[in-house]
Amino acid sequence: MKRTFAITIAFLQLTLLSFAQTKPITIKCKASDEKVNVSDVFSSVDFIKLETPKESLLTYPADIQLVDDYLIIFDGTRKIYVYTKDGKFVRQIGRFGRGPGEYVQLADMIVDKQNHLIEIYEDFTRRILVYDFNGKFIKTNNGFVASSIGKDNKGNYLYFSEYYGLHGKDVKEPLDTEVLLADAKGNTLSTFKNDFIPWGKFQAAANASCIKEFGGELYFNPQRSCTIYKLDNLRLKPCYQVDFGEKSVPEKYLALGQELDKETYKTLQSNYITEVWGFEQTDKNVYFKFRVGREIYLVFYNKKQAKSIVVPLKSFVNDLAFVNFYSVNGTVDNKVIGYVSAIDFKKQMDDYLSKLSAEKVSEFKSSNPKLYDIYQNTTIDDNPIISIYSFK
Repeated sequence: MKRTFAITIAFLQLTLLSFAQTKPITIKCKASDEKVNVSDVFSSVDFIKLETPKESLLTYPADIQLVDDYLIIFDGTRKIYVYTKDGKFVRQIGRFGRGPGEYVQLADMIVDKQNHLIEIYEDFTRRILVYDFNGKFIKTNNGFVASSIGKDNKGNYLYFSEYYGLHGKDVKEPLDTEVLLADAKGNTLSTFKNDFIPWGKFQAAANASCIKEFGGELYFNPQRSCTIYKLDNLRLKPCYQVDFGEKSVPEKYLALGQELDKETYKTLQSNYITEVWGFEQTDKNVYFKFRVGREIYLVFYNKKQAKSIVVPLKSFVNDLAFVNFYSVNGTVDNKVIGYVSAIDFKKQMDDYLSKLSAEKVSEFKSSNPKLYDIYQNTTIDDNPIISIYSFK
């Protein structure tokens, strides 16, 4: 009897523990116009000036990964470049063509930090090309139809697949979309079909950066959603649920497969905050963005304190870095990695220094020698400046 009772208690404890682990964390956000100092969120900012050889002219870095001594950048030109952590150009990964290890159209990048591999999804031939950090082609994995893809620490691939249809007023049927989990050979392990289109047929469910890997685990941030999902035991479970209070989308509009008329859709878009995007995560913090009208808001959520700082991009005061907090496209340790274009970097530094007295400029040079040297040696035609922000 005692043994049966003990087993029952243990089972209940495991059940409760499982429930606690699967219940999503609620992140409360309230839009305001209050100014926030960069130093309220970050302890320091470092900058990396990238070399600008003709064989690696960047437009905008869509994904930035810092691994050991390498800075790996998936650029808007649909090319992948490797730099040293000091910004010296090393090589391009792969090249255009139709031969082994060559590609036609890149869609997404995976950096396998544990095995020092770079995997790129080529959507023209629907395959994954695998290289080492030295640029050597290793192998091809076939059998994927994806627009965004990630890899977990078990070697499985989570990817978003969309069978393209028409958008907007000419849509006759909802888009056929699904999220799949597959092994390296493309064999499907789980399918999450149409589970992440929250309201209607007027939008795609994902974009080219909706699947992210943090600490070997995969997260899915679908479009038109305020929920971020985590892959857990062959299931996608809600991990973070963002609560915008009165600006949150009412439950009645969130029924899966529900079709909305255009007027209702416009009402949702104008009256509520309908999605979060740009999701990044470190061990201690979560970062994402949302939009209210034309205003972009930044959210910094501290996991330990369970508190969020919400600030309009225009109100994020540069008391620490002297250049605007810009696009964030990667993480390392407890840091977020972003970039600022060379022309914006020069303009903002010019504006900042022009307001200082000669004495203050001299003080700035002595206290920020690396930043000032980058400023002095950057032209508006150079590659973007990489910025690394360390959370407090």
